Amino acid sequence: MSGWTRRGLARLALPVALALAALSVALVSTRPVAARQAADTTTWQQGVSFSNGSPSVNTSSSYESLARLKVTGANFVVPTIVWLSDDSAVAECTSTNIVRGSSTVSDADLVAFIRNAHTLGLQVALKPHVEYARCDWRGHARPSDVDAWFAAYREMINGYAALAEQEGVEVLVVGSEYVSLSGSDYTARWQTVISEVRQRYRGKLTYNANWGAECCAEEFPRIEFWPSLDYLGISAYFELGTYPDPSNANCFPTVDQLIAAWTDVYQRKIEPFQRQYGKPLLFTEIGYHSTPCSAVQPWRSDLPVYQNNVVDLQVQVNLYEALFRFWGQVPWFAGVYLWYWHPNPDAGGSSDPNYTPQNKPAQVVMMRSFGGGYRTALPAIARASSAGW
Repeated sequence: MSGWTRRGLARLALPVALALAALSVALVSTRPVAARQAADTTTWQQGVSFSNGSPSVNTSSSYESLARLKVTGANFVVPTIVWLSDDSAVAECTSTNIVRGSSTVSDADLVAFIRNAHTLGLQVALKPHVEYARCDWRGHARPSDVDAWFAAYREMINGYAALAEQEGVEVLVVGSEYVSLSGSDYTARWQTVISEVRQRYRGKLTYNANWGAECCAEEFPRIEFWPSLDYLGISAYFELGTYPDPSNANCFPTVDQLIAAWTDVYQRKIEPFQRQYGKPLLFTEIGYHSTPCSAVQPWRSDLPVYQNNVVDLQVQVNLYEALFRFWGQVPWFAGVYLWYWHPNPDAGGSSDPNYTPQNKPAQVVMMRSFGGGYRTALPAIARASSAGW
């Protein structure tokens, strides 16, 4: 374990608690948040993706970060495992090979991470996925030989199924946002994937299906292999507003406005989908930048507000608050895998516009909803100025 011991993990408990308590004191309260209604998240998978694009999760720093995650009350951690499809000899998005890349965590480091997560009392969900070096998004992949792509994919995912069984991993995500490869034409191929995984792994299975819009990239209602899985899974970057001028109030939504938006998404999309299959549903990926307008297109990192590093911690707070308040009332909702938690324990903070809630007021919301190691009043943060957008 690279010199890291269980005793070392135990020694983190007090400094971690003190550091998080200091966070609540350091954040200045200037803007109130709507009163929080009771929400039952105690039966959820209270998960967080553990990722920063680095293959190394087997360091003392990453284990300190993992210990801090445990203090929040999280009960699941999701190490994101990235493989690569890259063949410079073929057109963009048409590659059929699936190989380890420079960002792929080694099996030895992954096993060490899983064992230390279990030592801390965290359950584990593995979520391998394939990125394309020459394609804008894996959801647009169109391999030149579909059978060859699925053969390579089965070899990759079966390896993780065996590893997950060996290490007692609780959940395996068998696929992630393969929008162009998951519709009815590909159901039989995914049934083969799932069948082969089941032969190697006895834990729970799900798929991370893209949320999408009616016009494009809406994956979750078009998948037909849900009956073969244990959980419905959605990569839930739903638009909770329309993109306005940055001065528009939609860039700074209240908790009540966001709950109203979730109510609409629930009624029109998610509740009919869940009713069709009758299975518990996870948000297998969901997250928000700590910036204005992050409710509008939360999957994007290329909007001007992000590129200019404009920070608004309160918008992220409101989005977390609405997420936990609304979905905590839904009996068949099984939990969330928040995007993301950084292996650097000092990541995030008041000047960070990125997804992580670490060392930000959103972490307090997360802790309160997850039943973490301390309770505190939710601080409010001064809203970022729109100047310079």
